[in-house]
Amino acid sequence: MRGFKIVFVLLLALLLYVPFYSHTSAQTFSDVHRSFWAYHEIEWAGNAGIVNGYGDGSFKPNSTLTEAQFAAILADYLNINPITVPGDYHWAQSIYNSLNMYGLPLRGYANNNDSIKNRPVKRGTIARVLAATQGHRAEISAAVQFMYDHHISSGRNGIKTFSSYGVDETLTRAQAAVFFSHLEANGLTQMVAEKDPHPRDNYEAMAEAVDLIKRENSDSKNVEVKMIYYDDQNGMYRAKVGIKDSPYGYWFALVNPVTGEVTPEY
Repeated sequence: MRGFKIVFVLLLALLLYVPFYSHTSAQTFSDVHRSFWAYHEIEWAGNAGIVNGYGDGSFKPNSTLTEAQFAAILADYLNINPITVPGDYHWAQSIYNSLNMYGLPLRGYANNNDSIKNRPVKRGTIARVLAATQGHRAEISAAVQFMYDHHISSGRNGIKTFSSYGVDETLTRAQAAVFFSHLEANGLTQMVAEKDPHPRDNYEAMAEAVDLIKRENSDSKNVEVKMIYYDDQNGMYRAKVGIKDSPYGYWFALVNPVTGEVTPEY
């Protein structure tokens, strides 16, 4: 019996000692195997929550990155919350709204620029945007040098020259994961650029104006703000407002961005 107890204790100790690998060793995406050149960077990005796969569990690492996808990764990486305002139609418009507050040199800010949002993003644009997030000059040659100085890129052929960076070339999803993993490795994890928007582009203020309009109405749950913009002539936000399913149509409201006062404009 004593011998049995010793064997049992030894077996129990062995079970407790052997690590359980079946969960932690599983790859995050079905098409990114351990032998893939950017496996570790993609795994890091997936576990960090800054990239997502597709419904079938794949990542499509060799697919070209669009500007909207880049904007979404950037906002997630820097913990920039999206800002939704009435009239947003593209899936990434609320992300563009929030990044616009920092004056980053993206091209798809306008709500009618969906085609630009969906186009492949150029490596030059990525360099300019990443440099701008850290308070550096966004002029293209300075931005490329920023990528080299902070070890984000080593050039396409390992030679750190302006031409070898390839400002007019596109980026794959795998390459984007590598860029962001290098940002993290070099401690560039915060937005350094300051907010300094004109009221016309202040989407935080627009969203606040929408909330003010809804709170001013006793039937706030059914209030619909169909459109809002900054009116340069009177220095206020002008919104088209209505009640959901109401037969009385819409009216306009003015919101003072300084005082928060809401004035109906019939």
